[in-house]
Amino acid sequence: MPSFIPILAIIALAAQAQPTDSPARTDSSGVPVIDAGDTLFCFRAALGPFTAAQRAQSIEEKLQSIAAARTDIAHLTLVAEPGFTSVVLDSTTLLAVSDSDAPGEGCSWHDLALARLSVLRTAITRDQASSGRRSLIVRGGTLVLKAHR
Repeated sequence: MPSFIPILAIIALAAQAQPTDSPARTDSSGVPVIDAGDTLFCFRAALGPFTAAQRAQSIEEKLQSIAAARTDIAHLTLVAEPGFTSVVLDSTTLLAVSDSDAPGEGCSWHDLALARLSVLRTAITRDQASSGRRSLIVRGGTLVLKAHR
């Protein structure tokens, strides 16, 4: 009877493998938005009643929820408002960028929002692909174990 332990070890390693294409990183000071171990960008300023830390935590939670639900991101877009630009998915605002976020970035807040939209699109796409691979690997491992019984 063949041993399935090497197969299960390979499955476990593949599930832990990180994709090589990671979203843009930043070395800037501020509160980082971290997704899958990567720093996507940092918030340096509060926006309205939300501190930089609260903004970062909020987007991290939203990214996890979008990836877990495998939400279609075809409608991930920018919405310009007086004083800020938001990154919106369907009717949910993922984040807002204002003039207080732009200093030190070398661009307008709208251009910064456009850059963050791109980073978020890349991160969500990567997270969903990774989640799908992990799911397939786990199901494959389950089938192998059931077949071995």
